[in-house]
Amino acid sequence: MSISKNSKKDKLKEVEDMTQNIVHHYYCGDLTPWMEALHRDCIWMGSGEPTLIGADSIKAHFSKYKDMPHPTIIYEAYTPISLSSTSFLVSGQVTLGSNENTPSAVCQLTMGFRFAGNEAKILYQHLSYDFITQPDTNIPTESKDINNRILPMDISSRLFIRQLLLNKQIVAPIAITAGNQTYFVNPNTIIYLQSNGHRTNVVCIDRTLDSSMLITEISSMLGEGFYAIRRGSVINTMYVTTIRRCEVEMLYGTVIKIPVPSYVAVKQDLQNMILKQKF
Repeated sequence: MSISKNSKKDKLKEVEDMTQNIVHHYYCGDLTPWMEALHRDCIWMGSGEPTLIGADSIKAHFSKYKDMPHPTIIYEAYTPISLSSTSFLVSGQVTLGSNENTPSAVCQLTMGFRFAGNEAKILYQHLSYDFITQPDTNIPTESKDINNRILPMDISSRLFIRQLLLNKQIVAPIAITAGNQTYFVNPNTIIYLQSNGHRTNVVCIDRTLDSSMLITEISSMLGEGFYAIRRGSVINTMYVTTIRRCEVEMLYGTVIKIPVPSYVAVKQDLQNMILKQKF
């Protein structure tokens, strides 16, 4: 049976090829294919970099990388996944090195695409590096068989991607003061808030901020999906993984206690909120 031009199989192949083409050009110093594929409201998250919202912000930030040294791609593998008839996810693993025999890092990437007609645009992207030490250093050496290493999928990214791509509204960032800087944080990336006296620890999927703002100030800027589980603790129910007797476990294994007198009510509230979420 012939396959139509706009079939799911065609779209899966297209986003996989687009991702590979973007990666190859990026590591050769050519950002053009990537920049041209960005949706105007896209989001970028990566290790060692700020979360960037909007194509213009991403282009401005990464323009400085076009003259960086160009590593060799030693190994690459991409897996496209269909989330809906118009939304697709590509996860990839790329091994990089100074030459074909000297691997230095494994790049894990995720790109979320949405089709508008016949055109695919990048709506979400996450990229992180797993650096590989060499035997002649004093640092313990990583597995030599790097091409067969199983690198875990970033679960926080998967949850966030699914929410973002399946027609969830993209919310505006909130301003959080930490030290002498103001960070613009997407509320969807916040896992939980923890009061620390007159300060607040803001734990996100890509960073932790020690804010000089009170927890009440920050929580007042957050939308639905956040829940005050106890005094001084506000959680994002999207990142609850387990509810146990008098405690909840969040993404990355953080456990937050629930006061005994309010446990039954809190558990019911959380279950109702979580089950109403659409991923």
